[in-house]
Amino acid sequence: MNPKEQSRIFADYYEHLAVPSNEEGKDEEYLENSKYRLELMNNIISHQIDTFNITLLSEEEIIKAVDKLNSGKTADEWSLTAEHFIYAAGRSISINIMSLFNNIMQTGEIPNVLKTEMLTPVHKTGTDSTLPQKKIRGISVTSALGKVFEYALLDKMIDLDNNQSELQFEFTQELSPIIAALLVSEGIVHAKQQNLNMFLATLDSQKAFDVVHHMILMDKLFYELPPDIWRVVQDLFSNMSSKIKWNSQISKQFSINQGVRQGGILSTHLYKLYINEQPEELDRRGFGLNIGLEYCESSLCADDIVIMSRDETEIHAMLNIAYKFSCQHRYNIYPKIGHLSTREDKHKQTTTSYKSGRKTNKRRPTDNPSWHHQSK
Repeated sequence: MNPKEQSRIFADYYEHLAVPSNEEGKDEEYLENSKYRLELMNNIISHQIDTFNITLLSEEEIIKAVDKLNSGKTADEWSLTAEHFIYAAGRSISINIMSLFNNIMQTGEIPNVLKTEMLTPVHKTGTDSTLPQKKIRGISVTSALGKVFEYALLDKMIDLDNNQSELQFEFTQELSPIIAALLVSEGIVHAKQQNLNMFLATLDSQKAFDVVHHMILMDKLFYELPPDIWRVVQDLFSNMSSKIKWNSQISKQFSINQGVRQGGILSTHLYKLYINEQPEELDRRGFGLNIGLEYCESSLCADDIVIMSRDETEIHAMLNIAYKFSCQHRYNIYPKIGHLSTREDKHKQTTTSYKSGRKTNKRRPTDNPSWHHQSK
């Protein structure tokens, strides 16, 4: 198959992925409520935006945003790189950039050229490159100027991460996924020391970044941002488009109606907000396990989630919450459950498969306490 045909196939795949699914089992009432609230929000904004103080950017803030660009990255669709702004034209045209960005803030409309991307399919590490599209990840190359705008805008979103779960360790300043792994290992050690059972479930979300529903995201974001900034972000997610680049071949342009771009400046912050209610719900119910005096209901690394408990019934209650949340937010999860038995009087190991909010148990004899995993 020639590269042109391959780029067309990838474009068809990602175009289909970029359309919100009406898959059976998703919570339509939750979506309708978000749609209703969003209509009210837009109505309020349209009638009151003139009464708010519009956020404007200074030349110093533009220069600060330019300095945050990472050099050595791929050029965008117009052959512009971070270096063009950092070393060549950035400071000499900063006033012009400031004028453009402030016009965006005042009108609430972003030029479509700043909302396009060039997407390159990359095979996931450890997978066979001949496997189907589900084994690939799309990496976006967006406008270099658009990145400057997103950096400048992000600096104005001072309250965006204030309500983030304390157990979200990915894409969080001064935290690392290693800490999430430490919590799991400490939970296991504590269970062994106290001669307790421990149940652990990992939740793998399929194409999590790609299926973020824009309407639900904007509903959540409204309460975290000033109205004028929220209006601009909402426009950023309208009329988005993409092209596939594969072996120097460029596909047709297609619309993006769901998802946050992997590699986008705002994407990780918005995705963390999108899923933040799930660990909050577990916290409210008091589900999870205590390691000494520390309470740990779950550990999150972006879209990868681990939940832990001493009780089998509780771990399934936690999985039911995760399943309900995935139905509301319109993505699929694939749980894997592990059970560590350390009690001397137990000689049977339980492995559990979990499907659509229900469980089935399988028992088999075992002589040594160990982890066993059963996937959906």
